Amino acid sequence: MAFLEGEYQIGADEARDFLLGMPPVYVINDFLGEVQLRALYSISDAFVRITLGEGWSSAVAEAMSMALPVVTVAHPNVHEFLDDGAAYLVPLDTTDPYQYPFPEHEDNPRFGNPSQTELVSTLRTVRKESTTARTKGEMARLYATGIFGAESVSQHLLEHIGR
Repeated sequence: MAFLEGEYQIGADEARDFLLGMPPVYVINDFLGEVQLRALYSISDAFVRITLGEGWSSAVAEAMSMALPVVTVAHPNVHEFLDDGAAYLVPLDTTDPYQYPFPEHEDNPRFGNPSQTELVSTLRTVRKESTTARTKGEMARLYATGIFGAESVSQHLLEHIGR
């Protein structure tokens, strides 16, 4: 049995050793309460949200507020509330034949799959450069609480009401 890793072919023993060094991945399909969710965020190394085209996500804002480094797709809507300083943005695969126009964003009308190569590279970066990733998570927390925190939202509402 052989496994492909980038351009390299590796044997089953090497693949097993490689996989044993990888962090575990858990899929949770049950409802998590606030306490459980907070506990899950506190033990996580990163929050990864890869989607084919949805931009905004309250889960991303929650993860940011918990100082987790966020890995998500560089979808046009994401740029409205995230940048490279607050998250790891994975570009869309420009060679993907399943992309179609996204009319709300004439400047970047892509709606499709993330680049798998860039995603793998980004996840490896987060894993290998954990100190940098944690720093980015702290920046994300400052950013999220500055924009989505109660004080900021209250101020925004007061300004809107005053118009």
